[in-house]
Amino acid sequence: MAVSKLKTALITCLVAALLVSGGFARELYNNHQVELEIQRLQDKAHALEAEKLSIGELKNRLASQDFLEEEARLKLGLKKPGETAIVIPETAQHTVGIQPVDSALQSETESSAKLWLKYFFK
Repeated sequence: MAVSKLKTALITCLVAALLVSGGFARELYNNHQVELEIQRLQDKAHALEAEKLSIGELKNRLASQDFLEEEARLKLGLKKPGETAIVIPETAQHTVGIQPVDSALQSETESSAKLWLKYFFK
């Protein structure tokens, strides 16, 4: 009978040890998952901080006087006093080699090497 009680006690201890080690393994896994999530969120926070800095730089650039002058010249056709504005008609653009948008899209299908050869030897 003593052997039977010893076997029962040993089996009970083994089951308890398995339950405790299973719980410990589960907690280790959960801890690892939490660490991965923390790392992912830190990476995302760094990316957002970099984006915030670039947006701030863009905001400063857009608010600068140089940018406003450039946009006024390009989009509104304004000029500074004493400057002369030159308008190139579309027919003249073809004679100086400026491609219209449609032909520029067609040439994208050609390789870069062919385009460079055309540019230098045509």
